[in-house]
Amino acid sequence: MKTFKTLYPISSRPTFSVSSTATGCALLMLAAANVTQAQTANQPAAAAAASPPLEEVVVTGIRKGVEDAISAKKASSSIIEAVSAEDIGKLPDASIAEAVGRLPGIAAQRTNGRAQTLSIRGLGPDFTVTTLNGREQASVNDNRTVEFDQYPAELVSQVKVYKTPDAGMSYQGIAGTADIETVRPLAYGHEATAFRYQRDVGQLKAQVPGAETSGNRASAMWIDQFANNTFGLALGISYNKTPYQAQTREPWGYADAGGGNEVIGGDKDGVKSAYFARNAIMGVAEFKPNDQLHMVLDGYHSSFHELQKIRRMEYGTVWAGAALTSNTGMIGNRITSGSFTNDVPFLVVENYNNDRHAKVDAFGLNTNFDFSDAWSINNDLSYSRSTRNDLRLESTAGLGRNDASDPSFLPPKETVNFTTDPSSGVTHLTTANNYSNYDTTFLTDPGNWGGGPTRSGYLGHPTVTDELKAIRL
Repeated sequence: MKTFKTLYPISSRPTFSVSSTATGCALLMLAAANVTQAQTANQPAAAAAASPPLEEVVVTGIRKGVEDAISAKKASSSIIEAVSAEDIGKLPDASIAEAVGRLPGIAAQRTNGRAQTLSIRGLGPDFTVTTLNGREQASVNDNRTVEFDQYPAELVSQVKVYKTPDAGMSYQGIAGTADIETVRPLAYGHEATAFRYQRDVGQLKAQVPGAETSGNRASAMWIDQFANNTFGLALGISYNKTPYQAQTREPWGYADAGGGNEVIGGDKDGVKSAYFARNAIMGVAEFKPNDQLHMVLDGYHSSFHELQKIRRMEYGTVWAGAALTSNTGMIGNRITSGSFTNDVPFLVVENYNNDRHAKVDAFGLNTNFDFSDAWSINNDLSYSRSTRNDLRLESTAGLGRNDASDPSFLPPKETVNFTTDPSSGVTHLTTANNYSNYDTTFLTDPGNWGGGPTRSGYLGHPTVTDELKAIRL
């Protein structure tokens, strides 16, 4: 038997010996292991050859929307936030602003219960530019702020919010830029048709008599490709009518009642009934006959109508010259119940009607031609126009006018009782006179705000037109 010895360079390490018999056994086991591994490796290949090929896995629904949004953020060279539709006509949430408002660093500002404008990183909506398919939009607002309720979520494929400047964007805001994107039929890749209907019923009853308490929401979308996927069309239509009911309490604040105590200085109590109705149409035509030429023509139209009815009663107490004549309850130093007796100088019955009609139209044609890998030309033509007509009516009524120089118009003395709910902090006020009696309540100027008895309201009828034309080459 021969003995082989291996010595480590460091003398402190031990030596070991291997016999020729052990070496032969090891070689035999290694050869057997190699044969086994070869057989094992051949088994999956044989099984794969015998089984049918793996078919395509299509991800849909919410997970698809999340994947698309993540992919958009990865592909962008700028810091962006994105939200994508789960499928055609299925952007999350009821509106674009509500969907985008859930993203980090972005807040939606609400009007009449719905999200309307965006605030990015705490800056106001005036500092945000909104584009449709990369083109700046005319706005029905009094400034460049775009009201997102003009753009139904059902017709939108994706919304990107750019938080950093991008040299490739012609229109950018100081706070950020929100880009609304419609579907591209060739990129979508297959024919699709979608219909959607939703019925909305409010929990509150009509606050203003005759107002609507329910609404409807419906949309339809169609996408298809033709001529060997070189020409694509996408058409969409959306209708939405949503009611809104509200009760409001607007205390003026708390006045000094003497002795270090406080009492309510005045109050406004009101109700509101409103609704908005919107019709929108979107169309996209895409043409790509080869790898060099790519053309996209898109158009959008939105017609918007909003009606608000507000009924309110305004109580003048301490800050209107009245005196506290009864104190029946206190919490701390705040008087929570009592009366202003025979000293209330005026109460005002107020009615407001705000009626808005607005339209937005946008068209764009983008042509891209690649001469080679190094040279290309891109031309973008766009047109956007918005018109807005507002009718604002305000009326004031009461039992008379608070003008001591003309006693014939003085209202009768009034007693106002008030009680504050300790759990909610809401103060409830009641009057002795009936202000719903048409025989005694008439249009006038109870607070003598306009300087005469003929002042009984306000009428405003502004018309605003905004138009944008752009060429980019």
